[in-house]
Amino acid sequence: MPWHLLETNYPGLRSFLQMPRRISLTGYALTIVVVGKVFMEVRPDNNVVRHLTPVILAVVSVLLLTQKVANNVYYVQNEKTPLYAGLQATPRNVYSPDIHTFVQLQPLFHDGDMGKLIYHVDRTTPDYVPVDSTTETHQPTYDAYMNSFSKQWRPYQHIVNGDGTMTLQWKSNVANKKRLIPVVAYERTKLVLNGRSLNVNRLKRNTVGALYVADRRGVNRLVLSYSPATITKLGMYLSIMGWGLTVAVITFIFLKKYDR
Repeated sequence: MPWHLLETNYPGLRSFLQMPRRISLTGYALTIVVVGKVFMEVRPDNNVVRHLTPVILAVVSVLLLTQKVANNVYYVQNEKTPLYAGLQATPRNVYSPDIHTFVQLQPLFHDGDMGKLIYHVDRTTPDYVPVDSTTETHQPTYDAYMNSFSKQWRPYQHIVNGDGTMTLQWKSNVANKKRLIPVVAYERTKLVLNGRSLNVNRLKRNTVGALYVADRRGVNRLVLSYSPATITKLGMYLSIMGWGLTVAVITFIFLKKYDR
């Protein structure tokens, strides 16, 4: 499949697929199934070959799988394996202020506080920020995301409110200073900075959509919320009604069947 030609001529499709190689995973599974299916359809006349071939294929498969697993285990437990390599990424697509090898990261997978994993490691992939689709896969865009978000968000306090909004809180020593904050705003995003509503269409942004706001001296609070479109709300209600109706019909049929 000429993925590079599709990506060049159809940028929207490139953005939708993101990583076409993921599709090949299905092909590998189907190939294994087809090999077995072909052998069952085209059986050799020799009984020894017919019975011995599946055993040989099974043994070879197990040996290859064991070797692959052993190599992976050795690789991720090696103290010299870099963090980005253990995460199967490139050096510039992973950022951590204090973790440099994959061995250092492993204890966080078993920690009771799952927030630590998010706090210590960032994948610098700008998948959901409002950037131009023609440059979203370029390295400068990834670097800008790292500098605007991955390296900036930790000094801010993030508070998830009970009403579904989020509060971003920080301290400033200077008043009326334009600050670049690690926040993006979409068309229906609502922002309230220190009790004053902001017009998201008039805010200045950098190349990856991070916002510039004028903060005040002392503690600053930015409340973020999102208002879905009417068609989105209608779709949610119809979905809930559809599932409810489905459950009701299945229950009715089930009860009617056992009443007989």
